[in-house]
Amino acid sequence: MRVYDFKCDDCGTPFEAFLRSLDEARECPQCGSQRSTLLPNLQISINTSGTRRGRVIDMSSNACPCGKAHSGHAHR
Repeated sequence: MRVYDFKCDDCGTPFEAFLRSLDEARECPQCGSQRSTLLPNLQISINTSGTRRGRVIDMSSNACPCGKAHSGHAHR
């Protein structure tokens, strides 16, 4: 299961939903609407090796910027 960020299409309220898949029903906690838009899932990566480089990675595509799937590998 994963936490997804959504924005209600009817009232504009941002909310999170803990879902097995994006096909599961979700309801806005503010107005009860089941119409929502998935928001991009951005993660910030900070290199702590002394070079002080940081970057923003768009994780919503479920593909790593290196071209591989997110799971099963790491970057150094």
